[in-house]
Amino acid sequence: MKDAKDAGFLSRKLNGMGHAAWPDRMFLHHGRVFFVEFKRPSGVLTPLQFHMHKLLREHHMDVYTVRARDEMAMVLRSQASRCRQHGYHVGEIFKR
Repeated sequence: MKDAKDAGFLSRKLNGMGHAAWPDRMFLHHGRVFFVEFKRPSGVLTPLQFHMHKLLREHHMDVYTVRARDEMAMVLRSQASRCRQHGYHVGEIFKR
């Protein structure tokens, strides 16, 4: 998570009571929110996790399943690029 913090992302761990099947972490960056599920290289989503990811995507949320550090770096670069493309800055999200 240090890479994300160093790049200006906020993150919140989402495990615990009331968060079953939610992705492991929620990230925020310049008005964008996305979710990341961390799995071992051979890990698979449970049916409940798969369902939750589907629900989040139906609500236009980005959800990633990450199995390696380099995959997480790609997600962070992709999300940072999307923010720059749309010209989002903190506080401006409410002007849409």
